[in-house]
Amino acid sequence: MEALGIIGLVYLLAGIIQLVILIVLIVKFLQLAADVKQLKNLYTERSRELSSSIDKLSSAIKEQSNSKDNDKPHVAKDENIVAELKKEPNKPYNEAPAKEVPTVDENSNDFKQHLRKWKILKNKGYTDQAVREYMEYTKRDMSYAVDFINSI
Repeated sequence: MEALGIIGLVYLLAGIIQLVILIVLIVKFLQLAADVKQLKNLYTERSRELSSSIDKLSSAIKEQSNSKDNDKPHVAKDENIVAELKKEPNKPYNEAPAKEVPTVDENSNDFKQHLRKWKILKNKGYTDQAVREYMEYTKRDMSYAVDFINSI
């Protein structure tokens, strides 16, 4: 009989612990729900402010473009982009200046290792990659690199 009393007491304690845990979880859930409501209210408020700011900016831009259109004759907007592109001449990738040809020590171990790699690339059909890597290593122009890779 005493064994049944101890088992009942254990079950009673387990039930009380479960009840306490359940109450804690319910309180935490209610706090979480309140936090979500607060975040939702902040989000709607900020989104209204943002949309009104965007509306103000778009109207200011429209007014500014209208005033510029009235002051000046209509000019294509692409002309500015073309003018900016003409300012910088296009340079080939990793091409050395025409006057200055960098020197490469063809007897160094590093060059010999690269030469072996370029030969393998060329033999496997990756000539373009070999040319690019040669240009990157020697800082020479494309025509010189193509001639060199084709000669090996």
